[in-house]
Amino acid sequence: MENGFQTLERLIASSAVKHKVLASNIANSDTPGYKAQDVEFKAVLDDEKLALKTTNNRHIELSNETTDINKMLTFKKRPSWGDGNNVEPDMEIAEMTENALFYDASAKLLSSNIRMFKEAIRSK
Repeated sequence: MENGFQTLERLIASSAVKHKVLASNIANSDTPGYKAQDVEFKAVLDDEKLALKTTNNRHIELSNETTDINKMLTFKKRPSWGDGNNVEPDMEIAEMTENALFYDASAKLLSSNIRMFKEAIRSK
């Protein structure tokens, strides 16, 4: 159960990072030579799939480090404008809206899981 909480926590944190990156892209839409960045959630999810659980006290426990933010950042492959900038503000705003929905859904799911966990403790 704890792993589910950690996964949701990492997805929420990654969504917050993506929001900052998208806001930076929008703020730099007029900056010559600026290349739009993106956050790849795949890096977070791949780390979660590879996480191993110890089911016996003789198993070697691996550290559960948070995903390196730099591993998540990529540059968007788009054609550049005449000044070398490749930010498309409309696309960034659309992605920001989608990201906000993802953040909200993840936060609601985490809240629901916490509520269920509390109810299970109370019913014992």
